[in-house]
Amino acid sequence: MQGPPRKIGFSHIQWPPVTDVIYPGRNPTLNYNLTWVFVHEVQPGDIIVAKRGAKEIVGIGIVTSDCIPPGHSDHPLGDKHEHQHARKVDWRVTESVQVDFNLGGQTVARENRWDAIVEAYQKRGINVYERLWSDQQPRIDVHEHLREDQQLPNGVPSLVRYFEAKGFRFTKEQVAAFYAALKTKGFVILSGLSGTGKTKLAQLFAELLCPCSKCHKSKEETEGEMQAESQKQTEGECKTCTHLFLSVRPDWRDSKALLGYYNPLTGNYESTPLLRFLQQACEDYKNNKDKANPYFVILDEMNLAHVEYYFADFLSVLESGRDEEGWTKEALRLHSFSQSLRDQDGNEIPPTLPLPPNLYIIGTVNIDETTYMFSPKVLDRAFTLEFREVNFSNYPPEGVDEEEAMRIAEQIRGEILGNLRNKGKFCAVVADKDEVRKALQALGDKGTELNDLNRILQPYDLHFGYRVLDEIALFVQNAINAPDVIGELNDNEALDYAVLMKVLPKFHGPRQKLEKPLREVLRWALCKNDSNKDAPSWVRNPDEAIDLRKISEALQNWELPKQLHQAQPATEQAENEPGGRAEQPTNAQQEQGNQTETTSDQATQVEAKGQSGASATKPFKGHFRYPNTAKKVLQMLRQLYETGFASFAQ
Repeated sequence: MQGPPRKIGFSHIQWPPVTDVIYPGRNPTLNYNLTWVFVHEVQPGDIIVAKRGAKEIVGIGIVTSDCIPPGHSDHPLGDKHEHQHARKVDWRVTESVQVDFNLGGQTVARENRWDAIVEAYQKRGINVYERLWSDQQPRIDVHEHLREDQQLPNGVPSLVRYFEAKGFRFTKEQVAAFYAALKTKGFVILSGLSGTGKTKLAQLFAELLCPCSKCHKSKEETEGEMQAESQKQTEGECKTCTHLFLSVRPDWRDSKALLGYYNPLTGNYESTPLLRFLQQACEDYKNNKDKANPYFVILDEMNLAHVEYYFADFLSVLESGRDEEGWTKEALRLHSFSQSLRDQDGNEIPPTLPLPPNLYIIGTVNIDETTYMFSPKVLDRAFTLEFREVNFSNYPPEGVDEEEAMRIAEQIRGEILGNLRNKGKFCAVVADKDEVRKALQALGDKGTELNDLNRILQPYDLHFGYRVLDEIALFVQNAINAPDVIGELNDNEALDYAVLMKVLPKFHGPRQKLEKPLREVLRWALCKNDSNKDAPSWVRNPDEAIDLRKISEALQNWELPKQLHQAQPATEQAENEPGGRAEQPTNAQQEQGNQTETTSDQATQVEAKGQSGASATKPFKGHFRYPNTAKKVLQMLRQLYETGFASFAQ
């Protein structure tokens, strides 16, 4: 937050059961002026005072989002909300207090009695300023403003809050999708824009679950210990850490850099940190079974070398299936001798090494001219989560709070570990036919939609097989049943991410091959109630001719309707005219009498459409039931029209 927030307004709130938003009045025909204030004057960083009736304050918070317009697919109450606009709020004071002055009956109003409100809380022993601006005050989680019986179990903070305390901000949907993919498959690729936190997401998650004490101490506390132990063990290795970070080198041409090799000159096996780490994971699982720790291998800049060269052995073994105990049916072949060898440190190296179910592999990928493209085969073997969206409105983060991070870690580590262990199955549950059958049955109508999608893609030879269907079903099940500390996805969000990560990676080729199937997928992603009316005709009809301009305009209007983009310059122009700021309506009668002004609620009745077919009051995203899939399809279509070629990982 840049500077202190402005002291404006309160908003009447009805506490919703699962969200942290404030709303303007219920009746848009009687509250034009209130909605005008809510949309145009309230800004991120403002203080919001929430009241109940005329004599009770129920909360104080800081606005953390721009206005979410009606019909937006991100609206916290979905398509059936009775209110018009919404803003997210970080509630810092959640206790209620009675006041001895009249708060009035307006839904949104400027509050001129701030000092009296602060004094009322002070009498209860609550320092409002300390709650709002103290560096030690944690950011209130989405559920923390609810009644006690509506809070998360034991008030446990979330994994998202842990990342924020570490100085990194990820959306709840990103974190939930990452966790569900990791639990389902055990092999996840984080792709996208450089500098979006892909590597830190993997590192921080692995450190959170690591039993090594160094991973849960501040930098200053660990520096001395690291220096003391550096003489005792191989540099960069820790005997108790359950995560290993490897930077991929461009000269990796085979698996020797990862798994080592037999040296005929010395008669020893030249071992590697990764091989020793794999043996450690195997030993842990053999000895502890369902109490074993999860082990994480992080391959940074995974595509600096050809993945198919240095990682081919792993890809084959990971897809060989699992036995009843969770081990891969095939094993990594380390050397051709029938007996075990010794490495340079005297450790035993067997001829083969199967992979245990408690091993998780996370790769990070940046796409530029210095890297190699992934083949569809590699992408098909993993869950690929993209990080392309950036939002500077909430940047920079609040800063690093190690004490808060340690407190959160202690509260959430046990629940995440228990859930990830999955009764000893870890990521091998994909081989459990009973679990897969239950997951497939639980898909219900979503299974029918997947069947429709596969039928659409089959004529283009881009359909998917049984293995992908099994993985999608398990992912959806894991995503919608995730622990509270992780955060759940609803069934639409879960299937959206599943299709994005497991179906679209197969799309790779020229315009002649991909244009028609991509447009078929775009139509499939539409909302059911939009498929025949509100959506642009070129989305509903894949045979209708389109051009690059329509696709680009659709992406430009993805988050906000076209009219809001156009309204901003007009407002700025009015503010620069003599007399200062734009004139604001003062009451409902004046608003109804002035036919030349357009308010935000009046705009909801306008159905003007731009070249892309986007409604003037509805973001293009709002047309789709599966917006992540739809946006990726539009981006790939744009690639086709610009270069004649498209790939998922481009």
